[in-house]
Amino acid sequence: MATHILSGMDKISVELRLLANFVSACQHSRVSEAALALGHTPSALSTALHNLEERFGLRLFVRQGSSLGLLPAAFWLFRNACQLLYLESYARGTLSLPHSKLDRLVVRLDLSPAIGRFSKALVRATLELTKRHPETFVEWRFAGLQDRAQDEIFSERSGVAFEGSGETVSISYQPPDGNAGEPFHLANDPWIITGSADREVRLSQVDAPVVVMRMRPHLLQAISAYAQNHSLDGRLKFVEDDPSQLGRLLQEFPQTRFLMPASLIADRMGLSRLDWAPLSPLLVSPLHGFLGAAPSAKGRLFLELLKRELGSEERSVDFDPQMTVRQLQYFNLSYRTGGIAAAARAAHGSQSAVSAQIHKLETSVGGRLLQRHQEGQTLSPAGARLLPFTLAIEERLSWLIRQSTDIAAHTQASIKIGTLPSSGHDSALTDKIARAMTTIHANYPTWKLQVSEGSNQTLHEKIRAGELNLAIVGAAQAQASRISLGPSEPLSVVAHPSVSLPNRHEMSVAEVCGLPLVLGAGQLSIHQIFAQAAKARKISITPVIEVGSLALAIAMVRSSRLCTVLPASSVRKDVEAGLLATVPIRRDEVPGALSIIFSSDRALSDAERTIIQELVRAFKSGRE
Repeated sequence: MATHILSGMDKISVELRLLANFVSACQHSRVSEAALALGHTPSALSTALHNLEERFGLRLFVRQGSSLGLLPAAFWLFRNACQLLYLESYARGTLSLPHSKLDRLVVRLDLSPAIGRFSKALVRATLELTKRHPETFVEWRFAGLQDRAQDEIFSERSGVAFEGSGETVSISYQPPDGNAGEPFHLANDPWIITGSADREVRLSQVDAPVVVMRMRPHLLQAISAYAQNHSLDGRLKFVEDDPSQLGRLLQEFPQTRFLMPASLIADRMGLSRLDWAPLSPLLVSPLHGFLGAAPSAKGRLFLELLKRELGSEERSVDFDPQMTVRQLQYFNLSYRTGGIAAAARAAHGSQSAVSAQIHKLETSVGGRLLQRHQEGQTLSPAGARLLPFTLAIEERLSWLIRQSTDIAAHTQASIKIGTLPSSGHDSALTDKIARAMTTIHANYPTWKLQVSEGSNQTLHEKIRAGELNLAIVGAAQAQASRISLGPSEPLSVVAHPSVSLPNRHEMSVAEVCGLPLVLGAGQLSIHQIFAQAAKARKISITPVIEVGSLALAIAMVRSSRLCTVLPASSVRKDVEAGLLATVPIRRDEVPGALSIIFSSDRALSDAERTIIQELVRAFKSGRE
């Protein structure tokens, strides 16, 4: 288990061009082929893909020598990256329209998502429809997925007004519920036996089980009915792995044979040595589109384009984004703050740098976005039309980054944990967290943990932003889901021996405020708790020195006639050596409790639940 102690976590930004390179790379069987198609060297592309993994905190590929195979997280990112890159392409196209009337075509997909022939055909048909009808935005919605629906990109307050409610096209191996209209035949999807090319694919001469991976229910029903009447009866082995796992499973079990519709197979990374053969007798699952009760010409055109792509030679999908993340972020910030100068101040950059990026954005979209005048800048008509899309792209990219934390937790046991700043390596808080983490490491050595420190407010913000999976905090805010760890360690006055402290077991907050204090109430959570207790009693605190480091506060008190506020365990050795003195602060005046918080918008993974249980156990044993 790799454990990293991070002093801070910068907000991640992933460039659209890098996502486009990732999408292209996924659709080639080898890195060298993908690099040639992109005009890169294999080493440069490999480095770029590794950087993408680092920025998302996700393992996307399994590396064996010079070859790459796709992990399940890569399928998730491929699907969402295609949606995001299509949105960028659509946004640029809307500026060339003579009017601002836009419409939407919703495509509901009751299929098993995979990087297969169908997924490529879906994106190509989408791009072709939008090329012919630039005003039409195509949304893909896969049934049974936990991804946020694509239409949430455009909320009611986004400023994008689509005419009507949008036509819906359904694509499935069976008619959808309700009035689906007449079926439009798209393709006959043959079932195939597939396996490693290192071993000849044969079905009739072996008695070994044939593996069927997790698919949509109607596909499983079709193959089960077929097996009962043919030689496969009793030989099917159903597993919970979905088709995205095929490359990994073939590497781990090269002798295994898998049974699936041919549309799930494609020329993609990780399947460079693949062999297959059709079932005998042949089994096909007809794939249909359904136009609904009130079909339109665009819906039918989309299905015709999709049918053409499915019937032609397999072709990859390529995106060529012209906007950069920095450009659209500066443009959005200029709108939010009221102008380029204000945006530069908010971004802690120069006005010329912000202006240059917005000018590059104007060049890439082919239109003036800001009208500049003496009072500042306002949106031009083109800028007002583009703004909802740049806001949507920025928000969607942020959502991808937040969601990657959840994907990493569930698929790779990669967990990011935040905690309040430790007041010393001997503190009780540090000891309990260390005990829990080392126990997890001993039991689950392959898990990856990242532990960072932050203030109470910062930890809550990072949980909301999806930058942390779990956090140990003091005062848990109302909107955070929490599990109690019990009372925090009592606070004490920590003083230089020359300071005259009362000769009794505890002091009041008022008495402590009269001492020469070194505090960081604006930065340090421990001191914020004390400051809140003083404020509640209408007591003014005037520290003689303000600090942003607990270690520095301790060093100052150790060397001069000063005091600070800390848990006594933080300075246990200094007290035993006579270098410092401590007196507890009244517990009823400065109560404290610790909790583990996490987002209520997502389900905890098994790894996260295990970590929570171990932390609860560590803190409980400490109380006992």
